[in-house]
Amino acid sequence: MMDSTITLNDRTRSGASQRITEVLSIYVLPLFICLLSLVALLQLPAHYPSAAGFSLSLQTLPAPYAQTPPSSAIQTALAKQPSELRLSTHDPFWLQFSLPEDFDSTAHDIRFATSPLLGLHCYGTQPEQEELSQLPTSALGSSHGYDLQTNGLAPLGTVYCNVLPSVSGPFSIQNWTSSDWAQASQRYTRYIALLEGGLLTLAALLLVIALLNKQSLYLLVAVWLVGNLRLGAMAMGWDNLWLGHELPATWLPTIRQATLAAYFLVSYTLFTQLLRTVLQPLPFSLLLRALQWGGLALLPAAFLLERSLFMPAMLLLSAIGLLSCVVIVCYGMMHAEQQPAPLSLWHIMLLSASLCVLVLMLLMLLGLSSNFLDTFQSVLALPLSSLMVAILLGERLREERYSRTVAEQTLIANHCISPFGIFTLDENGQFVYANSVFYAFLGLSEHEEIEDYQWEQFFGTTDWEAIIQTSLSGEDTDISRLSAASHPGLPQQFGLRALRTAGVIEGSLQDISKRSETIRKLKQMANHDPITDVLNKRGIEKALSFSLDKVREGNNCILAYLDLNYVKHVNDAYGHAAGDALLKEVSHRIETTLHPGQELGRLGNDEFLILFNDTTPEQAQATAEKIIKSLNQGSIYAGNRSFNLQSAIGLVELSSDTRAEDALAAANRACRDARRTQLPSVLYKQGSTELYQHAEELRLFKELENGASGGLYLEMQPLMALQNPLNSLNVEVLLRVRDSRNNLMPSGKIIAAAEESGTVSIIDKWVFAATLEWLDKHHTQLPRTQQININLSGVSLNDDKFIDELFTILENFDHLANRLCVEITEGVALQDLERTRLFMQRLQHKGVRIALDDFGAGYTSFSYLQELPTDAIKIDGSLIHNMLLKNTNVAIVRTIVELARNLGMVSIAEWVEDVETLHILRDIGVDYVQGFVVSGARSPTEILAARDIRDLVKSPEVLSFIDKHSR
Repeated sequence: MMDSTITLNDRTRSGASQRITEVLSIYVLPLFICLLSLVALLQLPAHYPSAAGFSLSLQTLPAPYAQTPPSSAIQTALAKQPSELRLSTHDPFWLQFSLPEDFDSTAHDIRFATSPLLGLHCYGTQPEQEELSQLPTSALGSSHGYDLQTNGLAPLGTVYCNVLPSVSGPFSIQNWTSSDWAQASQRYTRYIALLEGGLLTLAALLLVIALLNKQSLYLLVAVWLVGNLRLGAMAMGWDNLWLGHELPATWLPTIRQATLAAYFLVSYTLFTQLLRTVLQPLPFSLLLRALQWGGLALLPAAFLLERSLFMPAMLLLSAIGLLSCVVIVCYGMMHAEQQPAPLSLWHIMLLSASLCVLVLMLLMLLGLSSNFLDTFQSVLALPLSSLMVAILLGERLREERYSRTVAEQTLIANHCISPFGIFTLDENGQFVYANSVFYAFLGLSEHEEIEDYQWEQFFGTTDWEAIIQTSLSGEDTDISRLSAASHPGLPQQFGLRALRTAGVIEGSLQDISKRSETIRKLKQMANHDPITDVLNKRGIEKALSFSLDKVREGNNCILAYLDLNYVKHVNDAYGHAAGDALLKEVSHRIETTLHPGQELGRLGNDEFLILFNDTTPEQAQATAEKIIKSLNQGSIYAGNRSFNLQSAIGLVELSSDTRAEDALAAANRACRDARRTQLPSVLYKQGSTELYQHAEELRLFKELENGASGGLYLEMQPLMALQNPLNSLNVEVLLRVRDSRNNLMPSGKIIAAAEESGTVSIIDKWVFAATLEWLDKHHTQLPRTQQININLSGVSLNDDKFIDELFTILENFDHLANRLCVEITEGVALQDLERTRLFMQRLQHKGVRIALDDFGAGYTSFSYLQELPTDAIKIDGSLIHNMLLKNTNVAIVRTIVELARNLGMVSIAEWVEDVETLHILRDIGVDYVQGFVVSGARSPTEILAARDIRDLVKSPEVLSFIDKHSR
């Protein structure tokens, strides 16, 4: 009984002592250590007392860095600058300061408190010297700053320094006693050793754990601790040191920015990893994603942006991160009961640690006191880091074990229901394992042994190393089944991924047959016309670019431009189905005529391009004429209708310096020439006059677009009155163009090309402005000139910008508007009757007269005359030129003249080339005539020199006609 009592008492005492030991170890001793540390920090004298130097006033002047003494101008400018104790700048500057009155070079030291500099040169006056001499400076070893050698300098002496900072930071000058400086250096060195040694030891411990356990999270924490170390170094100004070695000063700006950006990114990654289960259910995914992308953007920005741009972005992102932590903590605590993984105490402590670190970053970015940052970092950084390690070694391990279990179960489930074919190969390519999906891909029955087959039997020789590298990058490798191993109904195209592990190859196959077919069709659609199945605009332009590359290598190529000029009419008359059927038949006929290597493309509605690769110009033109013959001779049956085409084709020989757009424009011009001359084809060879003229056209249009008009000039052709020729000297303005060699270029082709390129409005504007300027300058010399006719292009008539500019020009010459007559082609006028009518009314309101040009040229337009406010009708020259061949022609002209007279309009006949026609036109009542029988085009100088129409006429018969009918 006694022994039992003793044993029970021993156990009781043992249990009590265990509890006492645990309480002392877990609660009392940590609390005592904390209290003692707090008392030591606040009450006990420091073993390394703080000491401070006396700050000297300085005057600064921004100036380029130079290793020469300051000039007298700089000294004078410095003396006028205000004094300050401290400045912060990134730019080079001069400074001036005076030594204290009690300065003793044997007992005092002058220190420059600053971040590492790229350059520092100081100058002072030595005793018994008037000129400035350089003063030696040296970088301080254990702390940041520089020491000025002041031996021989007297009190109140002036020192000048030229400073080139490496990074933006505070700069001040301090006068230290030798003893105070020794204490400050010891204290500073002690803090560096404490912070660097503690954090690097923790980082090394975690690195070992990460390597042994192959856990990246431990490595992440180690990197984060090193980031703490560098952040503290920046706060205390010794980030130019690393493991006792000094970094070059030129590296510091980039290193600082990269450190801040990398630390923010690592902190975000670390905390989101540790708090993953807590953060997932919270409604802050967008906020966290914004922080993540902001951190990713900061990292390259640290290397690319200047400090003035980078620091505000870093400050803003840190402030957002701080606010995010506060919001997450508050929200988690307020909704703790509603969350599946509520914030626990360690979560709150961990978020608090992140708050402290972000506060440190914000304070440092705002440039607050370094003493405060020093204490904050040295006192709180290590406890916070230790807390991180403790949390990591506990809760995170439990979460990872749980996650691994769930992942294993999920992998097993996915393996059973996956649509991928899974297989395993040995080093010899022999199958070791395959799932049921893979069996189905190969067409094998489940009773067959997969080990009896090799990979090469189905897919041939495979570069597994390349496939593995592609798989590691997250992409599939497309492979095809061998034809010998193919059977109807089996997949043909696969996406392959593979990895090498434990001496075998683990891989997966995905059936992509349908996707591959879809991609093939999409590529076909991207480069081919859906109606004709020939190349579309994009495809033929790519083919043209390829052909031009071949031409530069020495090959031949001819580009052809085919214009049907009929499809729009078919679409309008019979519908798009008929037009599409016609296009298909045309494409078929062209393709049957072409040889291998020659490519056909549809450029627009009824425009085709043909590339004659490796073909001589003569061969290409012969093939082109066969194409035109197949299209133009006989009817083309498309659908239930037959069509007769009048196609034309233009060809251009490409050269090594031809641009794609220039080649298209030249081929288009050749096609227009073919249609104008009614030839089946026109070929522009290299060095031909046509190509030269086309190049000159392009040059002219480019000059016009740039505001120049050197190649343009005006000529004028007289309009002779038939009733009283001597009473007037009216003219029509004609455009003339000279090339760069001063040769005359055909105006008709220039205007046609300008209408195609959209440059004709610039030409029309120039003609109007030049004519009015000439008339304004010489109107007193033109008493008989009552009217000057100017032609207006149909393209310009439909250009609202041109019309506004035209009326602006007319406003500048308002007093001359009543002497202008604008000629508008009848066909253009009838395209948009209402627009034309409004435009004519605006011109007439300004006093300008209107003439309807080319009247009767293929239009039955008499009914429209009463709707258009026209002042004159200009009868088309084709009616006048052939008037005497048939009496019916005279009757037509007479009808037009009588119609004009009845409507109160003036009639003008052009292309008058003989005196007989002149007499008949007068007899039927024509008011004015224009043509070579009277006079050709004359220069403005000749018009000014003429007293009346007789001075411009050379024909005696016409002169006799004038004398006879003049009053």
